Amino acid sequence: MFSRKESILSLVFVLLLGIPIFILIDLGTAVDTGNWEELERGLVNYLISIWSVWILTVSIAVYYKWTEKNNLYFFMNYSYLIVAFGFFIHYNATLLNNIELPQSYASNRLTFIRTAKHLMPILFATGYLQASVWWFSKKWHRK
Repeated sequence: MFSRKESILSLVFVLLLGIPIFILIDLGTAVDTGNWEELERGLVNYLISIWSVWILTVSIAVYYKWTEKNNLYFFMNYSYLIVAFGFFIHYNATLLNNIELPQSYASNRLTFIRTAKHLMPILFATGYLQASVWWFSKKWHRK
C-alpha cells in the first residue's frame, strides 16, 4: 500500500505533530492552577512550536509534492494548522477572560486578532509553497 519512502515520511510527519502536544499539557496545567503568567508564556512557546513544526512539515510536503505530484502532506499540514490554532484560540480566550483588560478591549476581538495574526501568514505561506511547487513542476511555464 505505502512505499518505504511514504512510510518514513508519514512517520516523521506524525512524530513532528506530537511536539506541540507537550506544550499543550503545560497550558492545561497552567489553566488548572490559575497561573495566568505561565499560561501567557506557554502560549508564546506553543506558537513557536507550531511555527517550528510547520517549517519541517511543509518541507516534507514540498518534497513529496515535487517527487510524487501529490498534495497529501499539504492537506495534512492544513489540517494540522486548523487543529493547532483551534487549541490556541481556546487557551488564548481563557487567558484573556482571566486577566485584567482595559474597558475598551473585548477579549473575543483580541483573540480573533491574535489568532489571525499568526494563522493567516502561515496558511498563505503554505498555499504559496504549494502553488509554487505546482508551477515549477510544469514544463510549459519555462517556454
